[in-house]
Amino acid sequence: MKKQLEAQPLPIGALFRFGWQLYNEHFSDILWVILWVYLPINLATALLPDGWPLLGGAGATGAQLSANLALLLEIVWGIIAAVGVAAIVEQAVLGERMAWPIALRYGLAKWPAALVVELLGALIILGLTFLLIIPGIIWAFYYAFSLYAVALRNVNGRSALAYSKGLVQGQWWRVCGILLLTSLTGQIVLLVITALLTLIADNPVAEFIINSTADVIASFFTVVTVLFFLNTDYVKQKE
Repeated sequence: MKKQLEAQPLPIGALFRFGWQLYNEHFSDILWVILWVYLPINLATALLPDGWPLLGGAGATGAQLSANLALLLEIVWGIIAAVGVAAIVEQAVLGERMAWPIALRYGLAKWPAALVVELLGALIILGLTFLLIIPGIIWAFYYAFSLYAVALRNVNGRSALAYSKGLVQGQWWRVCGILLLTSLTGQIVLLVITALLTLIADNPVAEFIINSTADVIASFFTVVTVLFFLNTDYVKQKE
């Protein structure tokens, strides 16, 4: 598969096709990484009351703060899963298998550096957005690959941001289009599936199952995004 990824920039259809192939072949390893990372968060979200005592108590305010905290935990802690899945995907592209315990440990080891890069990129994008909206959007896509640069290219801090920008330069519109389409497709799929599951049951246990199912499904779109990063990186290196 590496030869196909480095031969030319692939269209989104090919990325989804290769992504589905890898997702199926390595589903067990991806599944266990996702479950180990997200199950504790989903369990806490499902079992704790809507208005956590330390977050404003019961009522709309407490419920909103609880939801915001749960989302923040998913984003911050979910970096471990993204890095672990990225490692599994690149090893699969190279014809090797990375077992999930190794991928999980790898994600944990890379988590501090990846978190720093994500925060640094977010601060820069936020600052540009405050100045003018358009520059913030432009640089958000320049930094879109920074997490995977940390995960797979052994660069940290501003070097990871620069690495990502170097990959995107000269093809900003292509990167923007593919990432937006991938994200939009993922959001639609997740909304439909979670809505259908919610119709079947609506209680804490069902919420735990629904959230965990959504995380497993979302990992497919992570696989596609990692393949897009690898395709872009391999082609740039070859050039």
